[in-house]
Amino acid sequence: MHNRHKNSKKTINLALQGGGSHGAFTWGVVDRLLDEDDIQIEGLSGTSAGGMNAAALAQGLLKNGNQGAKDELKRYWEMVMRQSPSHYIPSGVSSGVNDFLDLFGMKDALSSQFVSLIQRSATQFQTSFSPYEWNPMNINPLRYMVDQFYDFDLLKSAEFIKLFLATTHVKSGKPKIFNIHDISTDVLLASACLPSLFHAVEIKGESYWDGGYLANPAIYPLIYECASPDIVVIQLSPKEINEVPRTSIDISNRNAQITFNSCLLRELRVIHFISELIDSKVLASTSKMKRVYIHMIQDNELFSELDPRSAVSIEPSFILESLFTAGRASGEKFLELHKENLGKKTTADLDHYF
Repeated sequence: MHNRHKNSKKTINLALQGGGSHGAFTWGVVDRLLDEDDIQIEGLSGTSAGGMNAAALAQGLLKNGNQGAKDELKRYWEMVMRQSPSHYIPSGVSSGVNDFLDLFGMKDALSSQFVSLIQRSATQFQTSFSPYEWNPMNINPLRYMVDQFYDFDLLKSAEFIKLFLATTHVKSGKPKIFNIHDISTDVLLASACLPSLFHAVEIKGESYWDGGYLANPAIYPLIYECASPDIVVIQLSPKEINEVPRTSIDISNRNAQITFNSCLLRELRVIHFISELIDSKVLASTSKMKRVYIHMIQDNELFSELDPRSAVSIEPSFILESLFTAGRASGEKFLELHKENLGKKTTADLDHYF
């Protein structure tokens, strides 16, 4: 890396998908991008886990630039991993149990069966009872962590970093995008509010659910509110899966993947169509309809093979070894192939999505 004049910096916007603990992949990607001192981030759009990442990233940039962003993302995910059950089990006991199961080749099988049992029970429970019935006190374990981690006064003071968090307005069924000056614990919780698990989050008398139903993540604020034409989407939902799901759990999981990915595909389709019209001179590029360059960072092989149920796993080995490491590698690959194309052209194969 070389120090360059500020004017030579490549300015980008990041669009971060939600996906539970799979968001640690995004952490890895962004951690690698932040190593480049000639890349700066102007705008951030995130939903659910993507929103948590985006807010942590913005907070770090405000504290100490790229290094501050790396530090804050690491601190956030370390806080997440401390919630793991294994964090409270003595290491000797944990490793002893794992060694015993490995000896008979049982560890992976038992883990998979246990997760399947838990999810089947949880799914049956959630279809029978709403969170208003089984959690009348509206206890949300995320609230304490969000309260403790984020400095909302600092975020609201931002002048040059733009942040957009997507939610779903329950009554109208329309997307609601909150910006950095609106940010609060409730806004972050609303962006990550799955209605089968949590009460709708009330903000100024209105109720909101997870933004992933309508914007995962929202692209249009980055087009209209940011100067940079480059939008880098970090995608957690697989473009394709290897097998047709047949069990009720697998069908439900795939249905959720399609639902939470469809809004992104719709926005990409419109962007692709408008871009072709601008390139062919049918439309003129304006402030309201400008030419943008879309870039995608993903690991379809990883996410097509990962059990969707693993999005609830916060085991440190999974977060660090499977997700963060893969994210760093994907970020490295993107930079090698496409860094020089930033500001020049779209590198995502948008035709593949339609």
